[in-house]
Amino acid sequence: MKHYHGAFTQYTAKIYEDETARSARCAAATPDGSFLAAGDALCRVTENGVEPIADLPAPAAALFARDGKIFLCAGNSVFEDFLGARRETVFEEPVVDAALSEDNILWVLTEKYLYRVQNGEKENTNDAPPGAKRIDALLGEKVFCACACGLFAKKGKRRHWAELTGEWSGLADDDARCVKLDALGHIWTGTAKGVCVWDDRNEWRTPDNTSNLPSCAVNDMAFAADGAKYFACDTGLVLLKNGKLRYLTYRRWLPAPRVKRVAVNKNGAILAVTDAGLSLITPRRMTLEEKADHFDEMLEKYFLREDGWCVSRALTKPGDLESGFLRATDNDGLYTGIYAASQSFRYAVTGDEKAKTRARRAIDALIKLTEITGIEGFPARAIRYAHEPDFGTGERKEWHYTDETKTVEWRGETSSDEVTGHLYGYSVYFDLCADEDEKKRVAAVVRKIVDHIIEHGWHLVDVDGTPTTWADWSPESLNGDGKWVFEHGINSLEILSYLITAYHITGDGKYKEAFLYLIKEHHYLLNIMNYKVRDAHICHIDDQLGFNAIYPLLEYAEEPEIRSVILMGLADHREYERIERTPLYELVYARFTGDGSGVSDAARTLAELPLDTANWPAYNSHIPGLVWDRSPEKYGNPAHLAEPLSREIAPICGGAGNPMHCDAGSDEFTVKAESNGLFDRVSLKWHNGMAAQNPLIYFQPYWAGRYFGLLGD
Repeated sequence: MKHYHGAFTQYTAKIYEDETARSARCAAATPDGSFLAAGDALCRVTENGVEPIADLPAPAAALFARDGKIFLCAGNSVFEDFLGARRETVFEEPVVDAALSEDNILWVLTEKYLYRVQNGEKENTNDAPPGAKRIDALLGEKVFCACACGLFAKKGKRRHWAELTGEWSGLADDDARCVKLDALGHIWTGTAKGVCVWDDRNEWRTPDNTSNLPSCAVNDMAFAADGAKYFACDTGLVLLKNGKLRYLTYRRWLPAPRVKRVAVNKNGAILAVTDAGLSLITPRRMTLEEKADHFDEMLEKYFLREDGWCVSRALTKPGDLESGFLRATDNDGLYTGIYAASQSFRYAVTGDEKAKTRARRAIDALIKLTEITGIEGFPARAIRYAHEPDFGTGERKEWHYTDETKTVEWRGETSSDEVTGHLYGYSVYFDLCADEDEKKRVAAVVRKIVDHIIEHGWHLVDVDGTPTTWADWSPESLNGDGKWVFEHGINSLEILSYLITAYHITGDGKYKEAFLYLIKEHHYLLNIMNYKVRDAHICHIDDQLGFNAIYPLLEYAEEPEIRSVILMGLADHREYERIERTPLYELVYARFTGDGSGVSDAARTLAELPLDTANWPAYNSHIPGLVWDRSPEKYGNPAHLAEPLSREIAPICGGAGNPMHCDAGSDEFTVKAESNGLFDRVSLKWHNGMAAQNPLIYFQPYWAGRYFGLLGD
């Protein structure tokens, strides 16, 4: 059953939006690197920046590379080997484009004519077709020109143009924007309605008859030696690799949706030119474990608050983790518990003492949340120190100073989310990391928390003596109050998980008795038979809590008749959520059922997740074949996709986020979908690159999957 995903290509993007980048007109790549014609300079582009290396004689119209040499079209001239011998050929009118054939004939398109240039001698062969934009050539007289009124091909002894249009051939649209010939002689044409491929005889392949050709407006193309093809489109970059289309869209990958030019070097680095700047997109071959190591370093450096609480990061510069800072959140306990479990799984798999140390630090942070409140067994949501952001602000009736010095404060109103995170983290750490002394310490805090809940009538009771809003597991609410219909199942699952965990960790039979009491007297086991409410896939926090709670419940519940009902709830939940391909859910389901049918989906999602976890807007409604789900509308939410796109171009989201959002946070690009009359108005304002999700979205499922024996290294 173990899934070995193998190495895969992971991209990272470096975006430049300075004045030089915004003035870029065209790009080229040689074995030595990526080059750009911008403003009055030819520039080299690396991950370190955009470096001017030569002055341009005039604004560039076109740039391309051949055999390591740069060819430049600027003003009325074409320069061969611009950075070397720099041979110039001058024409009487401005040059539009140029191409070098396989037999070393330079074909030059000006605003009026097509020229044949060889050994410095030029020959006027044809008038330029109307609206001529780009040309390419293969051998001899095999020259094609993309024009505003179709594709033009040179033919015949008299060297005239043959017109290929949508009306008289298989061209998808007469607005031909670029053309490129491959080594086999096929003619690839980018049009306003996608890419068309011609065999130079009668056979056309178009987006209408070939599923893996881009159907968006294409402005430029670049072909790599390995057969991969890259398309600069009005809606982003489209890659044709290994027979499939791969989309890299605004804003994670590009500074603007429309890409004007694209170039790819021998290492696969992509240089994309847009009106708003440049993107240098660099590939890296890596395994799932190498990706886990990347996120471990990122998490340690950017996402751990004082004392080891794991949180997401606020940024002061879009997408720049170095610019950010950390603040206390309502869910410090939940995510720190998940972090403790993740590092515990990692330690169990690798034996790495560093993982054990980090897990212990997280456990210490969790325990501090419970100790600081002064209420036996009542965990704080968060702790803040005087030197941290937002100290002394917020809803003051829920923030409490620890003493009269007012240098430390803690937040109450603790929810079921927090208790679930605490107990999940404690349980995994207890089983996989803790020595005997640590087990006693964990047992003591677990006892306090669960005793508090039992002694207060199945509630958490705050410093003011009032039960908190969401930490209610009482039969009176879950079984007797219709206002708790959405929590009826999930909160029943949580409390059964807490009780069996407390029994396992402390060995005290009173917790098992309470566990059986809720099952026999208040049918909590039946409550969780189908605990997942069909909520149109909009309440994802309950999904995360459900899978974090059901893990220890199934680890420790031994009676077959009890386990069989719990497994009914698990299977029901997983079946409803399966469309989302959420890694943890598939891996927990496989762990306890032996059904590994979703493990490959989990590995696929892990591979798709970007290395950059910034909350960028997602502009993706142009992807062909989208199917919309209108069921969220009955809850006052916008329609979303029936299934998620690749996580590479979806909004970044953790277990509590919705991967089915489309155009999330990109109101300026939201348009009415003609096919269904919907407006996708997600309006997630935090999707502006000014925050970053903590990497537990990858780190937790990966190491859990490794520990379960479901993912290979």
